Amino acid sequence: MKILAIILAGGNSSRMGKNKALLPYNGKRLIDHIANQLIISGIKDIIISGSVEGYECIPDFIKNGGPLVGIATIISKIYSDYDSFLVLPVDLPLLNSDLINQLINNNNDYDAICFQSNPLPFKINKSLALLNELNSSNFIENLSKQSVKNFLSKFNTQILELSDKNINALTNTNTPNEWELAVRQTN
Repeated sequence: MKILAIILAGGNSSRMGKNKALLPYNGKRLIDHIANQLIISGIKDIIISGSVEGYECIPDFIKNGGPLVGIATIISKIYSDYDSFLVLPVDLPLLNSDLINQLINNNNDYDAICFQSNPLPFKINKSLALLNELNSSNFIENLSKQSVKNFLSKFNTQILELSDKNINALTNTNTPNEWELAVRQTN
């Protein structure tokens, strides 16, 4: 199965005050940490939604349109090249390869798979349902208004529970205070 990882890094980072992808984390940029977790999980094909030096990037076709714009932009451009797509935001510093492996190695009888506590990260398989959704006029017209959770609800989605060990691993960091708390959890 050929999987493409899509790292969402196309936002303004307005609440953080600086580009979250470039935040220093354990001696590297945060985006490098996320990419390294993907590589540990065996995923070598990585594309960034947005623009980050050192990576293959595809800018969103609607600037600042939200995560679904980035997802739709990339999947629609390279749909036929992959069997599934692993979508994850750049602002999850506690994300680890164990969680990535749960998503990529789980049941392929579903269209998509995510964790109960958060729709991101998720894996979605190439399917007629995905292609139809990406091409539907309703999806395109409401793209920047739609949530990832709502998008996933349109598919047969497997919901995984987080183990106690990983309960904080999907902590999203949008502000300097959230960032400080996440960094403290790693030390």
